[in-house]
Amino acid sequence: MRKVIIIDGTPGTGKTTIAKKLAEQLEGIHIDISELVEREKLYKRIDYERSRAKIADEKQLIKRLVEIIEETNKPLIIEGHYAEIVPKKYVKCAIILRLDPRELEKRLELRKWPKKKIIENVQAELLDSCLIKTIEAYGKDKVREIDTTGKSVLEVISEIIDALENSNKFKPGKINWIEKIRKEGVLERYLTKFSATNT
Repeated sequence: MRKVIIIDGTPGTGKTTIAKKLAEQLEGIHIDISELVEREKLYKRIDYERSRAKIADEKQLIKRLVEIIEETNKPLIIEGHYAEIVPKKYVKCAIILRLDPRELEKRLELRKWPKKKIIENVQAELLDSCLIKTIEAYGKDKVREIDTTGKSVLEVISEIIDALENSNKFKPGKINWIEKIRKEGVLERYLTKFSATNT
């Protein structure tokens, strides 16, 4: 039953690229939840204030995901913001991609995202938001944390393959961006920059 691998993380951490490559590697099927919601109109409204984002109808989305899962014997690599709604009994492992917030900020700036949206996502990465949400959904035993900072796609894929078998090496809680930036002596300056931009 447990044939789903969840790929989640803050926007900009590389979910789509990694999920597609992992699906190739495992000869599985890649599902981008945002694309599925849009393509099959599984949303209840459009948020015009936030880049016309489609707000998923979670009940319909879960129903459709279960249909897809039960129709195939192949591994399913499911990625996206709503990934944690996949019923737990189908999930083999949930991989959370992490990225140094300073690198994340640069990536989102290159995408020309609005400053407010960049701040929201960098703060989410600093505060482990995706990790906490996924642990709440699946429990610590099913969750692995991968630091993608400075790594190629193939290096990240290699670590994910390792993480599927070696849970202790990638167990959640080892990545602490606030502590890392504090040790580098730039935490106060970094946080001040964000509070100044946010006012």
